[in-house]
Amino acid sequence: MDTNENTPSFVVQLHWKAIKLCDGRRFDWHKKRARAARDREQLEGPRVYRWVLRGTDGLPEQFYIGQAGNFEQRLPKYRSRKLAVDSTEALVQNEIFRCEEHNGTVDLEFLELRTPFRINGKLINDFSLGEPDVRIMMEHIAIVTARAEGLKLINRLSDNAYYVKIFSLVERIVGQKGKQEAMRSIRNILESAVNKDERTQQ
Repeated sequence: MDTNENTPSFVVQLHWKAIKLCDGRRFDWHKKRARAARDREQLEGPRVYRWVLRGTDGLPEQFYIGQAGNFEQRLPKYRSRKLAVDSTEALVQNEIFRCEEHNGTVDLEFLELRTPFRINGKLINDFSLGEPDVRIMMEHIAIVTARAEGLKLINRLSDNAYYVKIFSLVERIVGQKGKQEAMRSIRNILESAVNKDERTQQ
């Protein structure tokens, strides 16, 4: 008997679009800005993206999958020469340098949700990538799918863990408001979550 016989099947179609100049030429987005504004405009807005590192034969060898609320603002970090040694950007940069040292090429691709779908009534499409939770969910789906397909990912497991993102948020609050105000804000958030949970259980 097939143990998967009664397991629901839910297929999410992932389409990756290669990002090129408007005239169709490939471009090294990780190295420099495109001159034309119309080329740069396609980088704006929320994105789930991946860097594709190819060998001399043009075949993909490694991938890095990420997400950003505004990719155009995220991109300069991949070009920066002043990165923390253990940062994700530094890790990706090192692999990109290694790829190019061996005469490989690096391409940029964006996830396109050509077939919208719903989860418990929530519509998921390209426009809903503007919501951080949806974007993170699709990033994780893309990573899980890539691993299942046997693709070699640069991603470290911890890069996409929620606690890393939460810690980054806490650091930002501390930097903007100070430690005491940050503690007060976090305490209020936790109390609100507990109260909401208690009301739900009543």
